[in-house]
Amino acid sequence: MVTVEYLRTLFAYHSKANQQVLQAAEGLSDAELDQHPIAAHSSLRETCVHSLSAEWMWRNRLSGVSPTAMLEPAEFPTLESIRVRWEAETLALQQFIDGLSAADVEQPISYIRRGTTYTTLLWQILVHIAHHGTQHRSELAAMLTVLGRSPGELDFIRYLRGEW
Repeated sequence: MVTVEYLRTLFAYHSKANQQVLQAAEGLSDAELDQHPIAAHSSLRETCVHSLSAEWMWRNRLSGVSPTAMLEPAEFPTLESIRVRWEAETLALQQFIDGLSAADVEQPISYIRRGTTYTTLLWQILVHIAHHGTQHRSELAAMLTVLGRSPGELDFIRYLRGEW
C-alpha cells in the first residue's frame, strides 16, 4: 500500500529535481530555449511547459476540474516565466498532498480526458505525475548536457542523502 509519507517524500524529491533542472537552464538565451538539441524531441521550452502543464492538469483533475487543453509554450516567453508558474504549481500540488490522509489516497478520482471519463485511484495518479516528471526531466537533462549545462545527477538516493 502506498502511504501518504511516501507520496510526500516522492514529491519533495520531484520538486527539488525540477528546481535543479531549471537552475541548470539559467542563462540560456531564448534561442537556446527553443532549440531542439536532441533529434525527435521538443525544445527545452516546450518540454518544460509540457511537464508544468501536465502537473497543472492533473492537480486540477484531482480537485474535480478537467481542463480541456494543455498550457501553451507561447504563454511562457522566458525561463523566468516558466519558473514562476512552476513554483506556484509545485506549491499548490504540495499543499494538496500535505492535506491528504491515508484514506484519501485510496479514493477513486473521476476525470474527463478527450471526452472520455476515466476513474483512477488518487495514489496512482500522484505516482503517475512523478514518473511522468522523471521522464521529461531526463529529456531536459540530456538537452541541457548537449548545450553544456548538465544539471548533474538527479538520483533519488542522492536527494535522500541530502547531497543536493
